[in-house]
Amino acid sequence: MVMAAVFGIFVAKLTSIAGIGGFISGLFIKNWPMAAGAGVALGVIDTLLLATLRPTGAAPISWIMAILVAVLMSTLGWWIRGRKRTRELDAG
Repeated sequence: MVMAAVFGIFVAKLTSIAGIGGFISGLFIKNWPMAAGAGVALGVIDTLLLATLRPTGAAPISWIMAILVAVLMSTLGWWIRGRKRTRELDAG
């Protein structure tokens, strides 16, 4: 697969349920393993929805990228939440 196609799939997953949902779940969940698990679930849901809407189904790279992006975004949301909370505790 061409690198441009992999990058395109990555960007598409960032703006889908996997990326946005993973980020939001990371912002709301305190425990990182739970946030990562929610990201995995959102990545699977994203690809299942994609597979039901397309008559050809979803390629394996779509499954991999959805789960990867969802976990990365949930980790980013979890990290931002922790940094924000740490600043509030330091200021108080």
